[in-house]
Amino acid sequence: MPAYAELERRAKQRVTDAMDRLDITEDMKEFLTPTIYNQLTGHAKKNTSALLKKLQRGNPSKKNPVPGLDPELAEEVYAELLSIMPSLEAAADFEDELINLALEMHSRKSSSRISKEIKKALAQVDE
Repeated sequence: MPAYAELERRAKQRVTDAMDRLDITEDMKEFLTPTIYNQLTGHAKKNTSALLKKLQRGNPSKKNPVPGLDPELAEEVYAELLSIMPSLEAAADFEDELINLALEMHSRKSSSRISKEIKKALAQVDE
């Protein structure tokens, strides 16, 4: 799981970096990134119209309010977002990296630690 968590962190950062092309405030970008990332990775159902609504509405919460965009600007940003969606999808994909990073992380461990982890994993499987 550490390898997966690390790759997910890297992928989120790549998506955030790719969103720098959008003409929105940093607060709006931080507000939208989880929704976009979750839709790109399948953690949430893909619904691009929800992104337009979020752009227009913003985040009305008292804890971290983000003002919405005026309708015309929201439409422009939404169109730009749709145009960069393929590059965002590529940024969010980390399947090919998972095995390599897991092997790299695993190779750094001592043989006694590897043995303990294997025994622990087998014990969990038996339960």
